[in-house]
Amino acid sequence: MEHITKDRLDRVIEIYKNGIQNWHRDSDFLMDCAYYEGAIKRASEHLGIEPPYKWINITEALQEPFNRGYDNFWK
Repeated sequence: MEHITKDRLDRVIEIYKNGIQNWHRDSDFLMDCAYYEGAIKRASEHLGIEPPYKWINITEALQEPFNRGYDNFWK
């Protein structure tokens, strides 16, 4: 498992913010965002902090990619 630190979380957030600005708004855009939201939530829980960045609301349709980010990003 990749060690979760505040510095790594900050880098993931910067990648995500850059992605939001530059990713194509195709059919996978919101699923990609949900994946990053899941990764950010897991890291935040691990570090005992509130998620420092959230861009979308996770709907039922986005729960699966959110869960993948939460469960797999930091492995």
